[in-house]
Amino acid sequence: MIVLKPYQEIFAASPATTRGQGTTISVDAKGEKLFYGCGRSVIIRSVSNPLSAEVFTEHAKDVTVAKPSPSGAWVASGDASGVVKVWSLDNPEHIIKFEAQCLGGAIHDIQWSPDSQRIVAVGDGKDSFGRVFMWDTGSSVGEIAGHSKKILSCDFKPVKPFQIATASEDFQVTLLDGPPFKFAKTLKDHTKFVNCVRYSPDGTKYCTVGSDMLGFIYDSASSSKIGELKGHKGTIYACSWSSDSSKIVTASADKTVIVWDANTYANIGTWSIGGAKPATEDMQVGVAWVPNSNQIISLSLRGDLTYLDAASPGTFSRVIRGHNKNVTALTTDPKKGLIVSASYDGLLRRPSDMQQGKWHTNAIADHAICGDTLVSCGLDDTFRTADLSKMEVVGESLSLGGQPAGLSLSNDGQLCVIATNKALLCVRKQVSSLQVAVACEDNKIRIFSLAGDKLSPAQELAEHHSSVTKVAYSPCGKLLASGDVGKEVILWDAVSKSVKTKGMTFHLAKITCLDWSPDSSKFATGGLDSKIIVWSVEGGPNKRTVLDRANVGGVTAVKFLSPGQLVSTGADCNIKVWVV
Repeated sequence: MIVLKPYQEIFAASPATTRGQGTTISVDAKGEKLFYGCGRSVIIRSVSNPLSAEVFTEHAKDVTVAKPSPSGAWVASGDASGVVKVWSLDNPEHIIKFEAQCLGGAIHDIQWSPDSQRIVAVGDGKDSFGRVFMWDTGSSVGEIAGHSKKILSCDFKPVKPFQIATASEDFQVTLLDGPPFKFAKTLKDHTKFVNCVRYSPDGTKYCTVGSDMLGFIYDSASSSKIGELKGHKGTIYACSWSSDSSKIVTASADKTVIVWDANTYANIGTWSIGGAKPATEDMQVGVAWVPNSNQIISLSLRGDLTYLDAASPGTFSRVIRGHNKNVTALTTDPKKGLIVSASYDGLLRRPSDMQQGKWHTNAIADHAICGDTLVSCGLDDTFRTADLSKMEVVGESLSLGGQPAGLSLSNDGQLCVIATNKALLCVRKQVSSLQVAVACEDNKIRIFSLAGDKLSPAQELAEHHSSVTKVAYSPCGKLLASGDVGKEVILWDAVSKSVKTKGMTFHLAKITCLDWSPDSSKFATGGLDSKIIVWSVEGGPNKRTVLDRANVGGVTAVKFLSPGQLVSTGADCNIKVWVV
């Protein structure tokens, strides 16, 4: 057995978002890396080359926020269970140096002190809505008080004397002086949720924004309100300062991003996201000003990261797309080196060029490629055909009359077989005769013969002891592989229908996906245990390669890109390319 950990390439997930609340995205002090959470992963993405990314996957619950330390050596990340972890950024293994149960509920925001010694974490909880502590020992350095509801945002004043500002659902902003940090003052200018609070880099001012569509600028020394930001027509979810403290950017549910002059409080640039007819998903729920530049990164509810140039109001330099919902299907074209993925929100994507299209109204159950044509079936109970070069639907959809479980496309693209909960359907152009293998819940594999317009039962294979989840013929047509709920993999002779190898039970949970290499020398299985196992046809069960924690939360699809390259995806929404 060979265990491989590193992946060759990753097409990273987009930030996870929730309607009605902001999402924190952060950039390091050098302006080189972008940090955010998706599922149980922290994504670390290059600002200049967004296709370059890495992932931290040690949280047991969904990650809600990740912030790099001012020193650039560490990252603090929090999750939905109230756990905060501090881990190394400059080490490729991202070794965890500290972790603690900080709150009884979700962490909503985290901030480091300017000296990278202290951390404040805020969110929801029964006994407390926040905690401030020394990150290396966990010892408390004050008390977060003054709020009656969960805290949505926090920030550390970047210069001495240190101060912490917190913003809450109780419509209030609280200031704490220290260390040790103690309640100092409450500000009550907002009339709805205060969603974000941020100090200017020079420490002279701080800004608060809220669901009342207003932003306020305060003097840090006196905490007196010195300006108002008026112009948004929806909830303001986030704000971020330019490095020289002269400007501030805000992101709103009105689908706009606005840059303001921090001295005159005038609107000096507006970006409308989504064009003339923006959708609900174009709401802007997060924003980060890249340090020492005019570059701004704004986040939409859809998960799109839009790059803006503060010097060119209204124009966009690029949009970064990815999945942020569970990826349900994956297909490849080994000849073209093409990958296409699909998620339960009905989106299909070509991750290498970040192109996307949506033509199913519900989750996509399965899809396949032949040439420039892609066929797909979705839980809207339809079968559709698309032109991959244009990412557009071709022709009318076909009603399946039931919920599809999967599809298979013949090598020549002439036949597509779709299995639903009611029938086995064949969509064909011209086929003489063919065999079709179907995985069944009654522990059997059923073989059907297709001749002309007639699909006839031919044989049943009954060696599995639990529901069969996946079955696939090898490209050469001589072998058949299958996997089941009980974690067993069986290799069959496709001609004689006899068992070649069985008892391959090295997964720890249900097998969810299976695919053959183009040369038929090996096949791969993925499971709910987050593992991928690559099996050698000649070597038997003892000659296997294990990709441990391949996709955290469960692998939903594996596809070979070449005999030595495997692509995987799953609940973590990341698409990874492995060398096997």
